[in-house]
Amino acid sequence: MKMQGTVTASSQPEVLRHRLQEDNITHGQTVRGDITNVRVGESGTSSDVGAGKVNARQAPVFFCNIGDVKVRKEINAGDGGELPERVLVKDLVVEAPGFYDIENAVITSNGAITVTADEETKVIFVGA
Repeated sequence: MKMQGTVTASSQPEVLRHRLQEDNITHGQTVRGDITNVRVGESGTSSDVGAGKVNARQAPVFFCNIGDVKVRKEINAGDGGELPERVLVKDLVVEAPGFYDIENAVITSNGAITVTADEETKVIFVGA
């Protein structure tokens, strides 16, 4: 069963925000980039589903163990402001719980940090 990645209270979005700041990403900026070692599903899944936070086809995304964010291409320059605290994930679909490298995702930072998996994005399973 395919699962849709979703950000929950347990996702540790501050880790992604910190990694983006290390790479000098600012508010309003849009880039294509790689995020490695993203955990999707498993830890917290049953409690999040039981609490009504996600449904059975959604899988929580965890940023706690991600590596550096590699920027491949800048699409829009940022305004130099602080990154938003809120994080969203769009169109991230995986076959099974585990760790994934998300390559060439669209990462935007206007209102929320949004990681979008589109037709140019590769989602690569790297382990359980």
